Amino acid sequence: MKKNDIDKIIKYRALFNTPDGQEVLDDMMRVHHVLSPTLSKRPNGIEMAYREGERSVILRILYLLNSDPNDLRARIERVEKEQRDGSVVDDY
Repeated sequence: MKKNDIDKIIKYRALFNTPDGQEVLDDMMRVHHVLSPTLSKRPNGIEMAYREGERSVILRILYLLNSDPNDLRARIERVEKEQRDGSVVDDY
C-alpha cells in the first residue's frame, strides 16, 4: 500500500470516527441504500444502477474504516431501529 493511500485512510478514520462523523455515516447508510434494496418499486435498470453506485460509495467508506463486522452489525441494527421507531425520517 502506498503512503498516499495510508494517509487517505487515516483522514477517513479521523473524519468518520467523531460523533458527528458517525451520525453522518449512519445517515449516509440510510439514504444511500445500504439498508434497503436498490431495486425500486418500479423496476428500472438505470435507477437501480444509480442506487448501486450510491451504495458502493458507502461500502467503500466502511471498508476504509476497517469496520469490524460485529460493530457494523450493531450499527445497522441501531439505524434500522431508528427507522422503525420513526425517530428518523427517510425522505429519499
